[in-house]
Amino acid sequence: MTTVALSGILSAVTILHIDAATIAHSITTVSDRKLYAVPERRVPRAAFVPAARSLHLVDVENLMGGPELGGAALREALAGYRTSAPVSDGDHVIIGANPQLGLSAKTAWPGARLVVRGGPDGADIALLEAVREVEFIAARYDQIVVGSGDGVFEVVVREFRSRGLAVGVVSLRRGLSYTLGTSASFVRLMPEIEIEVAL
Repeated sequence: MTTVALSGILSAVTILHIDAATIAHSITTVSDRKLYAVPERRVPRAAFVPAARSLHLVDVENLMGGPELGGAALREALAGYRTSAPVSDGDHVIIGANPQLGLSAKTAWPGARLVVRGGPDGADIALLEAVREVEFIAARYDQIVVGSGDGVFEVVVREFRSRGLAVGVVSLRRGLSYTLGTSASFVRLMPEIEIEVAL
């Protein structure tokens, strides 16, 4: 079972390496599905893990509308994420970023784990690699929240929902993949980032 899960997420990483132009479909309406049926767990929660613990996977570049907007947009994106998906005591946060944004991301959210990778889709690949041990992670959380609209994270939704975890998505409306949005347990839309860029 672990091998199947591992190959699912690793195949998504492989696809990113092969085809950097991942197509994300915009959707015009998304319900804010805050109420949803709690799935039946298929992987028992580890005895030492507190109930209702969430793992937040934050693709900060996606939420800020692109890395070129800089530190101000990054801070606004992370603040918008926290408003849309409150992080409780005991939750864990992993932020994916490219090397140029790494220091700003760590400064903006000091308690988060930062995974950094350069190149096309580097942050996506780093986040996917951070959750490739699906069985191990599923035993330690009740909910996964994906902070991105990128369709490549649909594999994360599929793998963890198949093990009985709730998996939500927090995204900008204009960047939300149709496949990702429709496969999630719930979707919450962030306010758009409003940053003036000096020309």
